Amino acid sequence: VGDYVRVGAVEGIVQEITINYTKILTIGNNIVSISNLQIMDRDITNYHYESEEHISLYCYTFEIGFDHSVSATKIPEIFNEVFERYNHMLPKKIDYMIARSGAFERVYMIYLYVKQPQDIFVLRPRIAEEVFKRWDMERVKGKL
Repeated sequence: VGDYVRVGAVEGIVQEITINYTKILTIGNNIVSISNLQIMDRDITNYHYESEEHISLYCYTFEIGFDHSVSATKIPEIFNEVFERYNHMLPKKIDYMIARSGAFERVYMIYLYVKQPQDIFVLRPRIAEEVFKRWDMERVKGKL
């Protein structure tokens, strides 16, 4: 209870666990009840993480993909610029790495570390939106 988890396609903060079901608060502020029998048949990810300094954190991972209209050398600049605005308020710097690259897109895995799981609800969409706005600016510059 209290951890940020993904159970199958449902993601959020565990609110309650009983003998029959588990309740999860989602980013949309909905409570989803999942039968514990169903949970046993699904993939479960718990984002709880203990740092090297033995600090209890949540390491939430999410992907951001780009087409090839912005160069691979510009993408780290975009990430660093956006992430720098958040790193001062986080227990550990936001990190990223390339997850996969194909003919049409490059996909990066973002590692967001927070102390409180509800911070994921606020920071994940805000960071993604800022990255995409900054990426759009680069695409417009490239067409001029």
